[in-house]
Amino acid sequence: DTFSFLQLTKGIWVPQSTDLLPVLEPTTMLITSVSASTTDKTTKLKIEVRRPSNEPVVTGTVAFKLAAELTKKVDQTPVRDAAGVWTLSLRNLPAGVIDGIVYFVDQTNTHAGAQQPLVFELQQGPTPSPTPTPKPTAVKPPVDSCKNQIKN
Repeated sequence: DTFSFLQLTKGIWVPQSTDLLPVLEPTTMLITSVSASTTDKTTKLKIEVRRPSNEPVVTGTVAFKLAAELTKKVDQTPVRDAAGVWTLSLRNLPAGVIDGIVYFVDQTNTHAGAQQPLVFELQQGPTPSPTPTPKPTAVKPPVDSCKNQIKN
């Protein structure tokens, strides 16, 4: 409103409760797609986390953990697009049935956390064939090009 704006320009504005970020606002998480094929390729998850107003959350991030080994680190990269949808890229997972949990975590406590179980299968990718190491070649000693040029 105009009055609040004028107060702000004078340096005496006091925020109303609607001006503040919420605290632990409830969230809903939806995994919209899973692209997983073989162990040599990146597995990609598309994840949406929404507020009660159905708007995307404004803070936080997503992460994947293996259900059997919650403390084991998974090689992952979350990227959030302009529409608020995360693409979570997972690498170096073992072949077989992957049983895990997708987490939404907000370190600022603006939004409440959320989690959702996820099971997918990865086939064993091709293993690269070993390349032979070249045999070392003998190193010739350096030649002194000035040798025997000066006679006393």
